[in-house]
Amino acid sequence: MLISKKARDEFRAKHKPLPDLTGRVRAYQRVSGKAVGQDIARQVKMFSDFCKEYPNLTERIVYREISTSKGGYVRKKFEDMKSDARSNQFDILWVDQVSRLGRDMREGMNSVYELMETGLMIYIEQFGKIFDPRDDNDCSLIQLYFMVAEREHAWNARQTKLSMETKIERLERWGKEQGLEEVKINNPSIFDMICEDPFYDAEKSPKKLGICAVEIPHMKEMFTQYLALGYSWSGLAELFKKPVNIKCKYGCYTGKKLPFNSLPRKKGSKELGTKRTTMAEVAKFISSGGWTKYAKLDKDISKEAFTTPSGKKRAKRKCGCGCVQSEVTIARWKKIVCYDTGLMDKIRPDAFKRLDVESHEVSLDELEAMIASGSVSSS
Repeated sequence: MLISKKARDEFRAKHKPLPDLTGRVRAYQRVSGKAVGQDIARQVKMFSDFCKEYPNLTERIVYREISTSKGGYVRKKFEDMKSDARSNQFDILWVDQVSRLGRDMREGMNSVYELMETGLMIYIEQFGKIFDPRDDNDCSLIQLYFMVAEREHAWNARQTKLSMETKIERLERWGKEQGLEEVKINNPSIFDMICEDPFYDAEKSPKKLGICAVEIPHMKEMFTQYLALGYSWSGLAELFKKPVNIKCKYGCYTGKKLPFNSLPRKKGSKELGTKRTTMAEVAKFISSGGWTKYAKLDKDISKEAFTTPSGKKRAKRKCGCGCVQSEVTIARWKKIVCYDTGLMDKIRPDAFKRLDVESHEVSLDELEAMIASGSVSSS
């Protein structure tokens, strides 16, 4: 038998789990990342429905952020919310589930009691009620959910790690079969080319680009030679530009066939019909402009490539496709190459000055003296 809307509303009103709530309510809504299924819209709808059920609630402000609660990350909005609670700016905190407050037992329980000590009431949608620390069932339930959240996070982290390790192993095997140098999943260096990931599955990972970084043979030797000839950091930065991402979301890639037959090889293979990449080819690639000819002009790519999240203009494109390297990057590779090749005595004494100053450890007295002298920024 169908039940009328009026009958349903009367039943819900009669069996409402809470009396009419009054006061200033705020919600904390968080997702760990932008991955599939991490949809904050669901939390928005639940909070909206909650506010409709209790019309006497006022303010209805939302703290919203994308951040993990593990790994030492500072959740800025979460800290703002706690600060506002301590200054008595609202009365009720709404969360959809306990894991929003923390991903392990200790952190979560500390957050709950820290917030309640400010006088807040915490409504947990997962429980359908205000958490009551005097109720044994509530205390047992919240500890159970925190424990489940902690184990779930640990399991997911382990699965992610195993998945990455498996993919790296597959890429290493593929690299050996193809006669390639080092192959990486991401974070290409100044000596790499960005290529198609041979194991990419668009159906399983529709939001991933499906790329990998393959080291170009002889690039490090060429860098060493230019370094020994005394090239400045700006000269090296111009020669060894950042590789072009063939699937850049800003449309940087020209579509021109990539150099070295689209895959730079350390050695060739008769079975595969491939030839090794020679040093002469690499030298010609660098001297002819490197990645410049594979990247579109600034005016021909998306304007979003030149804006910060706050809307300010940027001098260089976000993706870095075809851009000159930064001084820090060149200094770091100078250091690595010199240690590896024994060129330390051929580099001028101040070659690493900037990098060393940035990483130099000082005592508090030294730091205060530096700030007072104006030699470093107090920020």
